[in-house]
Amino acid sequence: MPQTGESVNRKFSLNTERCDFFRYFRYFAQQIDDYAAGKFPERDTFVLGKTPDIFQKVGLSALPMTMDQIHVDYALNGTKDADHLMGADLLKKLPSLLEKPVAIIESATHPNNSVMAIVERKVNGNQLMAAVRVGGRGKQNGATIDSNHVVSVQGRQNAVSKLLVQAMEKENAGETGMYYINKTEAQDLCARAGLQLPGSAAQDGLIHSIFDAGSPVNRKKVLPRAVQAHAEKRRLASSEHLL
Repeated sequence: MPQTGESVNRKFSLNTERCDFFRYFRYFAQQIDDYAAGKFPERDTFVLGKTPDIFQKVGLSALPMTMDQIHVDYALNGTKDADHLMGADLLKKLPSLLEKPVAIIESATHPNNSVMAIVERKVNGNQLMAAVRVGGRGKQNGATIDSNHVVSVQGRQNAVSKLLVQAMEKENAGETGMYYINKTEAQDLCARAGLQLPGSAAQDGLIHSIFDAGSPVNRKKVLPRAVQAHAEKRRLASSEHLL
C-alpha cells in the first residue's frame, strides 16, 4: 500500500459497515506476505478486518481491528520468545480465530482498557490468547485511524485456563470477569490443563457487555457513537419485552 503523503496529524474514523471499506485494504494474509517480503509500509499498522460481531456484542465499536508491526514481527519471526512465535500460516488465521473465540474475559493486566480473547489454537504447546485494546489507534497512509487494537498474541501455558477459571469464579461471586464464553470448548480447555471450570448459572454465549455495571473497562475509551448505539439496542430490547 503506497504512502500518500498525507499529514501524520490527520485523524479520522473508518466505518467498517460500509461495503466498500475493505476495497482499500489487502487481505490480512496478503499484508503478512508483503511484510515478509519487505514491501509493507514502514509505519502502517496491519488491518485484520472489521471488529468481529461477538466483540461488537460485548460492546466494542464497529471499527477496524488492527495490529502493529512489532507484534506481527513477534508472531511471524519469534523475535521476542517462542511463546509469541505463531508462524505465517497460523498468524494469517488470526482474524477467523477471533470470529469464534473460546471466551472473552477481563484482561488480567489492563482491565480498564482491554479485554482478553482465548482462541482454540496453541503456540509452542501453550493455549493462544489475544489481548485487544478497546478504542485504540492505528496508522494507515500516514493518517491516524480509530481501531480496536490487538496488543498481544501469545501462548501462555496453563495460565490461560487459570485466568478462565478465575473469571468464572468472579461471575459466581456476583462480579464481572467474563464477557463471553463457549462453555463446551472452555470446559475442554480447562480439562486438558487439569483444571475444573466452576459451575455457573450464566448461560452459554454472551454474558456481559463492557457497558454493564461492574465492568472494569473505562467507557471513555469507547467512541460516543458506540455508546449511543448500545443504549438504543438496550432500549429496543426492553420495549420488545414489554409488548
